[in-house]
Amino acid sequence: MLRISVFIFLFFGIISIFITFIPLYYQEQGLTKTEIGLVLGVGSLISIFSQPFWGMISDRRNTVKKVIIFLLAASLIVSIGIFKITALGLLLLTYSMYNLFFTAIPALTDSLAVSTAEQQGGSFGFIRMWGDLGLGTFSLVMGFVIAWIGMDYLWWIYAVIVILTIIAATTLRDAQIRTVALTKESFVRLFTNPSFLWFMFLILLIGTPHRMNDVLVGIFMTSMGGTEAQVGQAWMVATFSSAPLFILAGLLLRKFHALFLLALASLLYAIRWGIYGLIDNPDLLIILQISQGLTFPLFYVVAVYHVTQIVPPELRSTGQSTFAAVFGGVAGMIGSYGGGFIMDAFEPHTAYQFGMVFSLVAAIVTAITWIRVRKQA
Repeated sequence: MLRISVFIFLFFGIISIFITFIPLYYQEQGLTKTEIGLVLGVGSLISIFSQPFWGMISDRRNTVKKVIIFLLAASLIVSIGIFKITALGLLLLTYSMYNLFFTAIPALTDSLAVSTAEQQGGSFGFIRMWGDLGLGTFSLVMGFVIAWIGMDYLWWIYAVIVILTIIAATTLRDAQIRTVALTKESFVRLFTNPSFLWFMFLILLIGTPHRMNDVLVGIFMTSMGGTEAQVGQAWMVATFSSAPLFILAGLLLRKFHALFLLALASLLYAIRWGIYGLIDNPDLLIILQISQGLTFPLFYVVAVYHVTQIVPPELRSTGQSTFAAVFGGVAGMIGSYGGGFIMDAFEPHTAYQFGMVFSLVAAIVTAITWIRVRKQA
């Protein structure tokens, strides 16, 4: 499991650039909060289609590793445009093309991690923990580096991390989990399965405020007078605090139903966003990022696990990619554009107040679903 842990650590270094610094980079280029939300939202829109597509390619080819390497290389080539183009129209086009490749990788990585954990008797939560450690480490280090050398060198930093990640990907052991032949009917059954579709709806409700925060927390912090270094520190605190629960989430799943844990995560999210909507001190926000450790790992590990339980093994990559499309794509599009619009139209704190309401509704709906499922069982 060492090789995939190293790969995930480096891969989340790439993600840290987009979560932590790309919104600040575009803000420095003169884009408004609404325009930034639009660019990142359009990228999320593309992922709605790209993630299931590449998941199906992976299932049909019965390889995850080769698809990941191809997508990393393709995204590196296209990335030149998203760091060099400033015209909004061309930037939207280029960012969409970039997301056609890059946004499929996280779901495929999760699929590979789940298979590796099953084959080697490990824990998915332990493997996935290295992603957050990577995100936190790179966010912290790059926050200081960028404060020192400036945003103009961001693409070069990105390119170096991608190349290292591709090298790490070549060392991975591929996942081959197909047990029966894939047919068109298999895909039809998946996407007409009421339990799967309803679960995707729950993911949308829970994930929208989270994705808004992913994209806009840096802008939220700078609106309170925070610096790039403080943004990096905030992400370091958030991701490092997630490590323990990534490990414990697997233990919780042995004692509690997945839907109960998702309802609990949603309630914790509502409390978190409510507090964010009240503060106006960037140093306090850095401390409050510890709450990421109570919310995201519980939500994410439980969601990935539940998907593996409700889809056939031969469609695991497709199921995980669809989950990623809803969480990163639809929820990302609504959260990033909607949050940016609210921040421009009102003020940044209002976006988090909306997030609190959204999460509270998600908690109630998920809890009702859990009660109905328990009664049926």
